[in-house]
Amino acid sequence: MKVVTKLGLGFGIVLSMLFAVLAFGLVSMSQIQARFDEVVEVNNAEAKLAHALSLSVSDRMIALRNIALLTDTAAVETEKARIRTQAQGYAQAYDALGTRFKESDHTSASERAVFDKLRANEAAAAPIIEKAISLAEAREQQAAIRVLIDELRPVQRDWMSTTKDMIALQDEQNDVANRDADAAYARAKAIMLALGAAAVLTGIVAALVITRGLTRALGGEPGEAMALAARIAQGNLRDAISVEGRSPDSLMVSLETMRARLNTIVLGIQSSSVAIAEAASEIAQGTVDLSKRTESQAASLEETAASMEEFASAVAKNADNAAEGTHAATKACGDATQGGDTVNDVVATMRSIAQASSHMADIIGVIEGIAFQTNILALNAAVEAARAGDQGRGFAVVAGEVRALAQRSAVAAKEIKTLIDDSNARVSNGSALVEHAGGTIEGLVASVNRVTAIMSEVSAASGEQRMGIDQVNVAVAQMDEVTQQNAALVEQASAAAQSLAEQAETLRQAVAVFQVERAAA
Repeated sequence: MKVVTKLGLGFGIVLSMLFAVLAFGLVSMSQIQARFDEVVEVNNAEAKLAHALSLSVSDRMIALRNIALLTDTAAVETEKARIRTQAQGYAQAYDALGTRFKESDHTSASERAVFDKLRANEAAAAPIIEKAISLAEAREQQAAIRVLIDELRPVQRDWMSTTKDMIALQDEQNDVANRDADAAYARAKAIMLALGAAAVLTGIVAALVITRGLTRALGGEPGEAMALAARIAQGNLRDAISVEGRSPDSLMVSLETMRARLNTIVLGIQSSSVAIAEAASEIAQGTVDLSKRTESQAASLEETAASMEEFASAVAKNADNAAEGTHAATKACGDATQGGDTVNDVVATMRSIAQASSHMADIIGVIEGIAFQTNILALNAAVEAARAGDQGRGFAVVAGEVRALAQRSAVAAKEIKTLIDDSNARVSNGSALVEHAGGTIEGLVASVNRVTAIMSEVSAASGEQRMGIDQVNVAVAQMDEVTQQNAALVEQASAAAQSLAEQAETLRQAVAVFQVERAAA
């Protein structure tokens, strides 16, 4: 636990207990004050009202006695006014006392019973008082005196006893409140004394614990720790202190451990500073050689960059040519495809012509059949005409003409059939040639498509090659830039190595201030 925490905890406990004493004292004083306020503001006020009731009853009885004895009218009126005044005062005191009893939570059953009895006493006495006053006003003093003695006195005695009971109850409550206040004071005094004593004892225990903890944490006197720290600050690391009997976690043990470690570190720094100086010199020489090689590499990279730019120009031109070839191949492919479609249309047309020629041949065959049958019919008609003699001579001439026409039709049909057959043969040969040309064109279209695909691949490859060369150019440029940066860094490293050598010398001189134990190294 930290020292600050221990001190804060110790003082916090003591202050907390003192605060508890103060708080308890204030609470107790508040309770006592509340009891005194109750006595003054409640019990005394109620007792005062009870005394007012008693005095009002007593004064009214005296006034009634005077009325019964006096014969002077003015004196009687004065006493009657006195009775009325006392009755009003009695009513005001009674109402005020009743209001307090209703509003208070501490009103006892005895107080309520006595209060109700006062109402009953007043109710019983009121008609007797009026009767006595009436007799006195009628100049019947003796009758009035008898009423006062015989009728009013018992009621008066009971009434006065009731007012005394009310006064006694209020006095008893005052006594109880005083006793409670005295008890609360004694109890608060005892508890405050106990808490005060506990706070004092806690403070003593906290002081002892904190003192012991600080002594253990320091491991000795503060002056001893300050002297050791001053020697270390001056660079004296040779004088060791004994740690026997000290806590391993104490400040003195930690300071001694720090001194020993500083001694080891300083020895290492002193021995390393010389090695650093030598290594810095070697690094400086190496950076000079590296600078020369870096400059040579930079020159080579510049030549490589120039060559790559020329190569990139040639590849770009090749890519452009490949793109133009691809465009031309694509156009040729379109033209070949269009030609193939046209040849296919021609093939279809030739097939239609061949079908039409076949149909015409069929029709010529029908015509030949008709001419043959017509010839036979004409021959039959000539035979019949010959049999008819002279009568059938004209019919024979017609039959001969018909036969001649039939023969010419047959000859013409044969010639037409010969021409149609020849046409069919030529159409068949043309169809075969057209189909062969269509096949050739389809092969040409396939070849053009393959050429187009190959040219596209060549164009894509040229584009990729161009992009690759561009990337190589960028890489070479970056390598050139990096090489130049490396050259600059080499120069900086050379300067840094020289600076390192100077700093190593400075470090050696700085650690020379410390006085160390060589044996400890």
